Amino acid sequence: MTSEQLREEILSLTYDIQFEYKGVNGLIMPYSDDDFMLCYGDNSKSYTNIDDVMSDKFFNGKSLNDISQEVEFF
Repeated sequence: MTSEQLREEILSLTYDIQFEYKGVNGLIMPYSDDDFMLCYGDNSKSYTNIDDVMSDKFFNGKSLNDISQEVEFF
C-alpha cells in the first residue's frame, strides 16, 4: 500500500488498521479528523492531525510514510 493510500484509509475513519512491521504488531486508531492514536509494540502516541500521524518517526526511527510499503496489514 502506498503512503497516500494508507493516508486515505486512515482518513476514512471506518476502522482501526492493524499491521505488523519488523515482527512487531502495530495499530492505527482514527477516532476523528483531529484525534488519532498509533500503537507499536508497547508504545503508543496520540496525534491531532494526519500529517503528524504520517510523518512522525515513531516506528524505530521511521514514519508511516517511510514504511507503508514494507508493512503487512491484517
